[in-house]
Amino acid sequence: MKLIVLSESEADEAAVRLIAEGILGIEVDWQQGLRRRSRGDASLPNLLRTHSVALHHQTDVDGLIVVVDSDETPLHRPEHEPDFEEPGCRLCQLKKIAIDFASRSRPRSSGRPLKTAIGLAAPEIEAWYLCGLEPWATEAGWLAALDSRKHATYRKRLKPAAYGIDRAPLGLMTSKARDHATRLVADLKHLEDCFQNGFGPLAREIRLWGSD
Repeated sequence: MKLIVLSESEADEAAVRLIAEGILGIEVDWQQGLRRRSRGDASLPNLLRTHSVALHHQTDVDGLIVVVDSDETPLHRPEHEPDFEEPGCRLCQLKKIAIDFASRSRPRSSGRPLKTAIGLAAPEIEAWYLCGLEPWATEAGWLAALDSRKHATYRKRLKPAAYGIDRAPLGLMTSKARDHATRLVADLKHLEDCFQNGFGPLAREIRLWGSD
């Protein structure tokens, strides 16, 4: 299976590859994504459009995995589906782009459609990395921080706890992200239980790929 990961940094993409392989239970033939100049969540909708067009028409890649941070935007909810029309929900925004593209695209010569799976890390993917290490690193913990207006403090804790320092260089971030992902793969159910609305949809979609 040939897949590509699109996220907010190379470190995040390295971790998501390991997690995706853990979900699928197979080794994946990871492909190089398109080069990009910008980083961060703001560029991901346009990057998703660009990647979808290029991958659909120019490659035989089977699937594209996208993971974006929620920051302080609304979390995804089951009631947002199947229309994915909820204003402000980044998962809905990206999923809608993928659905619209699939509905407008001609069939590929291979006959296999380009698959897309979307994940939403609340509030940042470092919270996923800390799952099982810090009891507060859950979607419920993030919502409680928002309700109590302690969300700024919550977010300040994430990167130092995940990487050991506040401003880690990319090499250290990538190494630590892989270490966290390797640990998480050993108990993906716990990660899904703690992040039901953001990791859950991603995991369920990728599992479907494994049964195709």
